[in-house]
Amino acid sequence: MKRIIGIIIGCMLCWEGEAQFRSFAGPASANQQLIEEAVQKGLFIVRQSYQLEDTAAETPAYYGREGKPYFGQLYSLAARLKGGYVIDGRLLTPWAEDVHFDEYRNSTQYRPVISQTAYRNIGEKTYQPLGFRVENRDTLEKGSVLLVKDSLFSEGFSLWEEEGICKGWIVLAVGEKPLSESDSVSLSLMIYRTEINREAGKSLYEIKAPSTALSVVGGVYIYPVVTAIGQLNFRLVGLVQKIGDKWYILAVKEASSMESVPSGLTPVGVREESVTREETVVAPEEQEEQQAEEQPQEHKKGKRDRKKRS
Repeated sequence: MKRIIGIIIGCMLCWEGEAQFRSFAGPASANQQLIEEAVQKGLFIVRQSYQLEDTAAETPAYYGREGKPYFGQLYSLAARLKGGYVIDGRLLTPWAEDVHFDEYRNSTQYRPVISQTAYRNIGEKTYQPLGFRVENRDTLEKGSVLLVKDSLFSEGFSLWEEEGICKGWIVLAVGEKPLSESDSVSLSLMIYRTEINREAGKSLYEIKAPSTALSVVGGVYIYPVVTAIGQLNFRLVGLVQKIGDKWYILAVKEASSMESVPSGLTPVGVREESVTREETVVAPEEQEEQQAEEQPQEHKKGKRDRKKRS
């Protein structure tokens, strides 16, 4: 009899855990609604665009793809902090996992350059300029999280860096379709609980894959802390990323700050806030000249002049 009771209790616990994990697929609970209201304004989407620069051209020449003012784009979820924000390190090299860039990955003539950095809030559809700078972008490992110190946002999360068992909440930004197909698609938040054991010197914590058919932009892992009677504060533990075919929580530390980056910084930010499709099209009389120079024919040359890099 004791054995039967034990099996029943075990099954109930397993069911409860699975229900907790899948609960975001249905109506949000009171706890989830509370968390969503508390954290939504602390999250935003970053859109990183890049172009190809022809280093052999006498006058700086930049290329988009398929008539667009950019060759490729990468989207990711970021989180506001008090005095800065946390971003996915992959935003610094949006071409790293772009299959369209494979043809030019080993090219000595064409190199990728950041052309525009912009962001929008979860409940909005309009992007605004966002600028930051960092060096050594090509040396970042997969699963890197960067803390940018900036006065752009007046409010944000505080970090939670204490070691030990952390019973927190995963908050994912999801949409009906990927942002790469429609970057103004409406986003919503999916929230569920999970537990990790934070250890010294460890930053990657594997978690279960989200159980949803929606497109996941990214996520954060937050930890509720009671700061006083009747006061609950949600602290940011890390970002949620998919690396390969697995999902991880990437813990954030103050040591991740960009302020520790050596001198000789490379600017990363907006060149022009708006570029029309027509500005990326090559005039017919210029096409023969481009073909003679063996430039990529499938891409549209930008007709914007820029100052040469020093």
